[in-house]
Amino acid sequence: MNQELYKAIFSRKNITDLPEYYSCVSDLLESTEVQQLGEFRHHKGTTRLQHSLNVSYYNFLLCRKLRLDACSAARAGLLHDLFLYDRKEHEPVDGEGGHCSGHPKVAFFNAAEYFPINDKEGDMIGR
Repeated sequence: MNQELYKAIFSRKNITDLPEYYSCVSDLLESTEVQQLGEFRHHKGTTRLQHSLNVSYYNFLLCRKLRLDACSAARAGLLHDLFLYDRKEHEPVDGEGGHCSGHPKVAFFNAAEYFPINDKEGDMIGR
């Protein structure tokens, strides 16, 4: 995703820290795997990509205010729903459990396969 498209997604919000946030997640936003999240509906009125962007950005703001690792929180927020299937049509894999309990593990394994994630990010995604 180029920076212009990213700005368009967030244009209706009052975001003053775009470059700082964008530098944390730009590699993820530009990936095919994260872009594919835009193909799935999520929480009735949005896509999984938009939902993940919202979680990511607000994680970033809150953690920065609390002087925590805002960049890792932003990355984990963007990857926390990195499952590339329609959850209504997904058959659970043995040991995975239902979607609600199993999708964090699926997202963690996908994130670890596609991206370099640190221990904090992995812990946030997988729980």
